[in-house]
Amino acid sequence: MNNYNSTDQAGQTVRLVNFNLNQSTSNAKFFIVTTPHGANTNGEEYIRRQNFVSLDNAQVLTFTPGGKTCEPYRQYNTQGNGIYGANPQSTPWWTSWNNWCPGDSVPIRSFTATTLAAGNHVLKYEVPSAVFYNQDGRIVLSIYMQSNNQLLAVKDASTVDVSIYPNPTSDFVNIRSEKKVKNITVYSLEGRKLNEVRDSKVDLTSYPSGSYLLDITLEGGTQFKHKVIRK
Repeated sequence: MNNYNSTDQAGQTVRLVNFNLNQSTSNAKFFIVTTPHGANTNGEEYIRRQNFVSLDNAQVLTFTPGGKTCEPYRQYNTQGNGIYGANPQSTPWWTSWNNWCPGDSVPIRSFTATTLAAGNHVLKYEVPSAVFYNQDGRIVLSIYMQSNNQLLAVKDASTVDVSIYPNPTSDFVNIRSEKKVKNITVYSLEGRKLNEVRDSKVDLTSYPSGSYLLDITLEGGTQFKHKVIRK
């Protein structure tokens, strides 16, 4: 995942993982391994940001990487430069900014889906506050699933990168994807339908300040929800 539109606006980093199950399954466990990169000033390595994971439009995982001292891993650092510098640093210094420690293993995070029906599913991974300062950096992401159903098979797996920007906005929200946007339905957070457009742009100019939910359908049937903020 990286800065899809080559700007420094937040709210653009969304990846959709589409997959199809040949059978229903219970207690499917999903594992996520991720690290942010971008070592220049204000790069993604140096700013802790919340990560969100949703499965079929239900939020299943929220976390902020890092937040621990890297001093125990200094001995494994192979470079004279980088985040370690020449001298040891205090725990408060490390935990105020670091996302991960070179030399340490990357944490594996997980969640369990109690029941998954046969058919299509969409997993959404997003880092809504990622900025990629000076258009630099990336978020490395690996996702896999385990199930005790030995006959289970995953087919038609694919990923779609989507930009939803600017967010927050004072007027328009744009949706950009390699798949064409078929339609967007705007809802209040209480679930009231407010508008529907067959376009890749939504005009929120006449809406009061607050949060709204976009129900977005892409060409090929991929459907997902995304919260936007009207300033």
